[in-house]
Amino acid sequence: MQQLKRVIKRLLFILVPLYFLLMIPDTCKPVIIKAWDQPFAWNQDSLWKSLEQDFAAAKKQNRLFTDSDINKLFAKANALYKTADTGKISSSVYHAILSNYFHLAALVAAGPGLRDSFINYYSRVRNLVKLQSQYSNITNRDTRNEIYQLLYGMRAAAEEVLLQTDSIPFDPVLLGKAESSVTPAAGIFGIEVHSGDLFLSRGGAEVSALISRGNNYPGNFSHVALLYVDEKTNVPYLVEAHIEKGVAVASAEQYIRDKKLRFMVLRPRADLPQLKADPLLPHKAAKTACTEALSRHIPYDFKMDFNDSTALFCSEVASHAYKKWVFNCGRQVQPFHRRAW
Repeated sequence: MQQLKRVIKRLLFILVPLYFLLMIPDTCKPVIIKAWDQPFAWNQDSLWKSLEQDFAAAKKQNRLFTDSDINKLFAKANALYKTADTGKISSSVYHAILSNYFHLAALVAAGPGLRDSFINYYSRVRNLVKLQSQYSNITNRDTRNEIYQLLYGMRAAAEEVLLQTDSIPFDPVLLGKAESSVTPAAGIFGIEVHSGDLFLSRGGAEVSALISRGNNYPGNFSHVALLYVDEKTNVPYLVEAHIEKGVAVASAEQYIRDKKLRFMVLRPRADLPQLKADPLLPHKAAKTACTEALSRHIPYDFKMDFNDSTALFCSEVASHAYKKWVFNCGRQVQPFHRRAW
C-alpha cells in the first residue's frame, strides 16, 4: 500500500508541472491559409422570388394567355440562339439567353405543352456554348462565371420544370453530341457506349453530395469511372477507384447495382490530333488501365497527388490512363464531348 502511494506521488510530481507547462499559450501566431478564390454565388434572391410569383400566377391564368406568353419567349429564345450561332457569344447574349430561359421556365412549368421543346433548347445552347468555350479564356474568373451561370443555370431550370411536371412521362436520357467512335461498343442504361468513355455519376450517400457540391462551382457529379469494352467479347468493364479498397474492376451489372442519382457519359472528341492518327487510342488507354488494375493492388490516393501514379483517386484513374494517349499534344483543348446524362 505504501509502495502504491509512493508511485502515485511520483506520477503527480511529474504530471502536475507538465500540465501547467502545457497551459502556457503558444507565442507563435498561427498561419491562416486563405482560399485562393471566392466560391461562386448567384446572389439573385429577388429574381428567384419573382420567378416563383410568375409560376404561381401562370397556374391561375387562362391557358391561352400562358401559351401566348410562352410562344413570345420561345421566339425570343430562337432569335438569341441564331445570334449566338453566328460567332463568339458575347456577355450580353449570355445574360439575355439565361434571363429569357429562366422566365420561360416559370411558364412552361405551369403549362408544360412545350416542355420537350424547352428541354431541347437547353441541349442546343449547351452544345453551342461548350463548342465555343474552347476558344474562351477559361482562366479569367468572369469568363468562368459566365459559362457556369449559363450551363448550370439552364440545367437547373430544365430540371425544375421536370420536377414540376413529373406526372407527365419523359425520357430520362438527354443525348448530347453523338461523337463518333470506332472503339468496341456495349450497351449500359440503354445507351450505346464505347471503350474509353468516362462515366460520371452521383451516388445516394451523403459523402457523394458533399463531393459534388463542395466546390467553388457546385456541380452534380461526385465519381468517375473509365469504361473498358473487351474487343473480342464486347463485354463492358468499369475501372474505378473506391475509398475503401482502391482501384477495382467492376462488371456492368455491379456498376448498375450501385445506386446512382445521376449519370453522364463523356467521350473523347474524334477531331483530336491523336485520335485522327489512331482512332483506337481511347480503347488502348482503357485496356491499359484495366490490365494495370488487375495486375497489382492500387491503393486509393488520399493525398490527391496527380504526379504520383502509385495510388489513384477516381478521376485520376481516367487522367492517368489518358495522359500518355490523349493529352500529349502542344495545345490542350476540351477533349471530351458530353454524350448523355
